[in-house]
Amino acid sequence: MESSKPTESSRPAPELQTGSAMDNFPFRDKNNETGIEILVAEDDPMNMLLISEVLKTLGLHVIKACNGEEAVACLNEHHPALVFMDINMPEMDGYEATRTIRQLPGSQSNIPIIALTASVMKEDRNRCVQAGMNHLISKPFELKEIRDILKHYALVA
Repeated sequence: MESSKPTESSRPAPELQTGSAMDNFPFRDKNNETGIEILVAEDDPMNMLLISEVLKTLGLHVIKACNGEEAVACLNEHHPALVFMDINMPEMDGYEATRTIRQLPGSQSNIPIIALTASVMKEDRNRCVQAGMNHLISKPFELKEIRDILKHYALVA
């Protein structure tokens, strides 16, 4: 009796998926990056890993800083399109780092700075605004929040 199971040669070829959400991004290099740099200032290794992986998945190049001093220093060498800034860090906290960045000469002083914090009380939001931050995302963050911020600044499609 013949088997009703299709043979390798009689099976239709699977359709190739040629498009993805990543195709909507601007220029991409060989590492699938858009060429857009994002600075992340975060002292917690797990939080740094999470946000970095999300940003890399979106095709963005991540510049990492472990505290506010490093974040400010990174701006001497890099010109990121946006900064994700933790609030509570050693050496220099996110508030002080933001105030320092806002006093830099040139266009670096106008870079969008997004607070990443577990503190979401009204007073905390007010402190972020007073320090010069543009937006606040509470931890733990959701992917949609990160994407919405990046879309707001036209960094992703």
